[in-house]
Amino acid sequence: MENLDIIGALNDFADQKGWTFINGIDAYANYEVDQIDLRMGDKLLVVDLNLSPSYADGGMIKGINYSGILMLGMKVDDIAETSSLDETQSEKYNARLKNLTKELITSAGQFSCKHQLSITSATTRLQLNKFDVNADFVAMDIIFSSL
Repeated sequence: MENLDIIGALNDFADQKGWTFINGIDAYANYEVDQIDLRMGDKLLVVDLNLSPSYADGGMIKGINYSGILMLGMKVDDIAETSSLDETQSEKYNARLKNLTKELITSAGQFSCKHQLSITSATTRLQLNKFDVNADFVAMDIIFSSL
């Protein structure tokens, strides 16, 4: 990965996993997700990261922090893991969010290892019924640091 192209690297990573990649969050991501023909069970990786370089004397870049959000979600309707407004958060968690949480945490570690980044902070939370397409997500506030 080129040091400044973490978005391209995450896009490639998502492609390798068979996930749809979306860069940006909220209104932009919602628009992009609406343009995709998602099928039940399809997974999406939504990314919104900031880049913060640190400099040595003389202006050389000595390190880079990438901070922001990774969200792994799954389109849910009309499958064994059907989502409904009557489903409780605990039911959603047991049906799919527990596995999505594990997959996101594991995948963040795989990505950081592959690209020689360290994860200095990671906090997950659930994002239910996100976007107009009715997908449930696990979001991770994360900081990657170059080694």
